[in-house]
Formats: sequence, C-alpha cells, structure tokens
Amino acid sequence: SYTQKWYSAMILPLFVGGYLVMQYYLYEACIAHVLIRKQHQNKVINTACIMMVLLYVFVTAKTIEPYACTEWEDKSKTMNADPNVECVWFRGNEFTKYAEMAMLGMFFFIFYGVGIPVTLFSMLYKAKINHTMGSVMTKEKFGWIYIRFTYEYYFWEIAIMCRKFLFVLVILLS
Repeated sequence: SYTQKWYSAMILPLFVGGYLVMQYYLYEACIAHVLIRKQHQNKVINTACIMMVLLYVFVTAKTIEPYACTEWEDKSKTMNADPNVECVWFRGNEFTKYAEMAMLGMFFFIFYGVGIPVTLFSMLYKAKINHTMGSVMTKEKFGWIYIRFTYEYYFWEIAIMCRKFLFVLVILLS
C-alpha cells in the first residue's frame, strides 16, 4: 500500500546511513595502517555526501506528501498521492493513520529537509575555516560537492539543493 511505501521511503535513508556508519567504524577497527584506513573512511564519507545530495529532493519531497490534500465537493479531503487516505487527523478521540504520517512527515522534513543541508554546510564550513579546502583528505571527503566551484563559493551545491527543494515544495503544495 501507499503508506507502507511512504514509511519505507522515510526509513530507508536511515538504514543506508547506519550501514555507512558501521562501515566507517569497521574500517577503524580492521585496518591498522593509518593512511589506508583514512583513505577508506574518506570514501565512505564521500559516498554518504553524494547520496545526501542526490537523494535530497526525493526524500524531502516524500516527507511533505501527506500535506498535499484535495478537498472534494462533499467537503472530504484525500491525499493527492493516495486518494484512499483521508486527510483527517482524528477519528473520535484517536489519531488516524494519516495523523501519524503527517506528524512523522514533519519530523522527517526537519530531519532530512533541514538536517542534510545544515550538515553538509557545517562540514564544508569547518574545512573552510580550518583552511583545509585544498587538502587531499578534504577533497577525498567532500570534493564532489565543492570542486566544481571556486573555494569562496564552496556552499553553492547546497544553495542549488535548497532551490530544487523550494521548487518541489511549491509544486507539491500548490
């Protein structure tokens, strides 16, 4: 059903992130040579950053799908993504499945929609402040995000992500 797919879309990035964290610490435990270990760990961080950038719009758009509802002539409201789901928060004194999705959607909207750009920006800003943007280690970790732009515009990929998200937000909620 739609709700199961929606929950899967919300949880899947957490599992993938957990796998990458596990892989990062597995390299920490299993590879004794510091440079080789750091190289592998940097690849894991790079993979996580690439996935965050590529999946950002999809995942964040999914988080707000429960809020895109259509009101019908009989004053009932249904979700645009699944007309079988009524946009009703309470049935009697109990929360509905829609209410659960809407509340989780708001949590994941903040977690993914705000958290991903803030996390990427903070990592890049730290590298900028520490004057390590040109170092091999920083390029191995985050190069994919900022290497196309000059160092003073290291944040531009994040600005592009936010612009794409605003575009999707306007389309979904209009």
